[in-house]
Amino acid sequence: TGLATQTVTNFNFTPLLVPVSARLTAPQTAVIGWPAGIGGYVLQTSTNLLQGWTTVPPPYSTAANGGLQVTVPATGTAFYRLYLPQ
Repeated sequence: TGLATQTVTNFNFTPLLVPVSARLTAPQTAVIGWPAGIGGYVLQTSTNLLQGWTTVPPPYSTAANGGLQVTVPATGTAFYRLYLPQ
């Protein structure tokens, strides 16, 4: 049998499941955070889980733990998700 060598360059692994945290920082303010080492994701928001998602524009803040975070209003009905654009 013969041997073969394959070289892979410009490779980035992006996991599909990213840990996300959310915490209230004031009565009407929350912080949503996720690890900074998992690149490419953007935060999106919607008032409907099935449609109407819009991107919360970067840049995102750096958290004390080195992750990324966004401060959002904690009023009304809003859903948030991390989205990986194609």
